[in-house]
Amino acid sequence: FFRPLTSGMGPDGPCTHHHLDDAFYGCSEQPVGLPHILLNQARTPFLGHAWRTANPRVCADGGANRLFASTTGACRAAERPDFICGDLDSISREVLTHYQNLGAKLCPSKDQEFNDLEKALEFIRELVADGKCEPCGAQGSRFVIVDAGLGGRMDHQAANLNALILNSDMKIALCSPSCICFVLPPGRHVIRRNPRHETRKCGIVPLTGSSECVRSKGLRWELDGQRLGFGHVVSSSNEFTGNTVEVVTDIHLLWSNVLLTEEERESPVATPPHRVNPDAMQNGDVVHLLPEATGA
Repeated sequence: FFRPLTSGMGPDGPCTHHHLDDAFYGCSEQPVGLPHILLNQARTPFLGHAWRTANPRVCADGGANRLFASTTGACRAAERPDFICGDLDSISREVLTHYQNLGAKLCPSKDQEFNDLEKALEFIRELVADGKCEPCGAQGSRFVIVDAGLGGRMDHQAANLNALILNSDMKIALCSPSCICFVLPPGRHVIRRNPRHETRKCGIVPLTGSSECVRSKGLRWELDGQRLGFGHVVSSSNEFTGNTVEVVTDIHLLWSNVLLTEEERESPVATPPHRVNPDAMQNGDVVHLLPEATGA
């Protein structure tokens, strides 16, 4: 399962765009159609539409218990997983038999060197290689949704973050009801906020070593050569100044978006529907770093 960390591209290379649209948040009838992995923590309520329209739907071991407990009747059958992966030591016999009878395929792996998320991501790679799933490369617009990846035991969360680093050639969104995280590999990134669902609060946490070469544009507290790393600066509790932030990095960073609460999303003064022009995302509508700001 192990892959060398991707080296990424320099600050003058292509830019990777990150944006979560209204369909992802369940506010559009448009199918999401992305690979979706459910782990063994409480499900994220707004990801119901993303799960129902996912391709494929994968439960990582005990995630099947969570799915079973959160559905009833016809919905339980309609939202069954396509695959159940992992060492299968957490899934209950009742749930396993139920989903097998509904047609879910088991993909057992007893290898204890890797956690259930790593095994599920490897399985998705196999589906991509077989032409049964569209790729979710780091430079593309598609990504893998990982629900219930945050919360619970700290060592499990750390292992999930490690899985994101080891698979940083894929775009992966680690989701919870209050926060969404993803990795920014070395290179240039533009993160576009969806104000209907995401607050201005955000964070940038170094995952691999430390660096004095991280630059940002569009944050309340900009990064401009401070040593970023544990034991130095960690940019938690930062904020968007607008709807777009640009980051240039030479190390792997964890980006986190803080989400609006359900009450805030339902507020009558909520922001109008957020639509993104793909051409604008690719050709402009963001403030790029000046050349002199991209050096070491």
